[in-house]
Amino acid sequence: MAPAASDDSHRIPSVDAFRGLAVAGMILVNSPGNDQPYPWIAHAPWNGCTIADWVFPGFLFIMGVSLVISFRKRLHAGEARASILRHVFLRSAIIFGVGLISSLIMWGAGGVFRPMGVFQRIALCYLGATCVFLKTPARGQKWAFAALLLLYWAVMAWLPLPHHGLGDFSPQYNWASYLDRALLGRHLLHPLYDPEGLLSTLSSVATTLLGVMTGERLAARGQAEVKASRFMAEGAALTLAGALWGLWFPLNKNLWTSSYVLYTGGISLAAFGAFHALYEVLHRVRLATPLLVFGRNPLASYFLSEMFYGLQEFLPATMPDGSRGNVKLWICARLFGGLPPPQAALAYALCYLLLCWLAMDVFYRKKIFIKV
Repeated sequence: MAPAASDDSHRIPSVDAFRGLAVAGMILVNSPGNDQPYPWIAHAPWNGCTIADWVFPGFLFIMGVSLVISFRKRLHAGEARASILRHVFLRSAIIFGVGLISSLIMWGAGGVFRPMGVFQRIALCYLGATCVFLKTPARGQKWAFAALLLLYWAVMAWLPLPHHGLGDFSPQYNWASYLDRALLGRHLLHPLYDPEGLLSTLSSVATTLLGVMTGERLAARGQAEVKASRFMAEGAALTLAGALWGLWFPLNKNLWTSSYVLYTGGISLAAFGAFHALYEVLHRVRLATPLLVFGRNPLASYFLSEMFYGLQEFLPATMPDGSRGNVKLWICARLFGGLPPPQAALAYALCYLLLCWLAMDVFYRKKIFIKV
């Protein structure tokens, strides 16, 4: 990671603000104060889609929008596609490496080493979506998006598992979990599966491609209010299509099912349309400022939040009742012990989010933007 100079001349507030919202959501969802998270910010146990299940797809979506804006500018300046691809491979390798370093730190503190994880998925989605963007026209991007969703559905729904037959989309009997157990062994977040596993990366690239296609339309000529209204209408249609597909191919974040891609992608597209209307049509740019703190330093914000939260989880501490716990549980019990556990978990997460925001606000005010 290295600090970069500020260049606000070509920034799009709706993109930065939406990215900031996604990062804030990721920090909030991943930082409960105990093992009983508040229902609104808890992931669905398996099938289903909660608010918490939207935030990571929202981040991948806006990453796709952002890469179009960034690379179109460089292409118009005359930079060769080969040069951009070299940069993309290097950046992807760095982001993947950051994920591995994060996992090694957690492993050293007593956790599980995961070759795959959030940063690794971000790196692979960034690489895959950028290659499609640079190598195919707009129609090719649509074909790639459809092909990834249909191919993943075909494998998961119609290809028999060894010694089992057709999968049933349960944690154990599906191709994504089967391959992760076979190839990654014990290096999974959960014993039977990993939510950022190998096969499901294909469908997560499709989420980023939806952002790429949105970015192409955002960069095209046209009135901002027309774009915003179309984004919202088409987002609603995609969400409905995902919900209907979910009747046969369940909405599932852990498997990143094709229906889940359409459902969360539709929500992201509609929400981005609303942001675009707010900031580019109504020009309420000041409302974006709190979100820009995370939006201008997205990966640094998330990395630092994960590191400090992980350290709290692995540092032992004696709880107020004399039992053994960790620093996170001790802080939550001391500050919010009078609340029911879910409300205490939420209060801790909100305070932690605020502390992360205050830390990153120092970077934002000094115009220090860390590029990975």
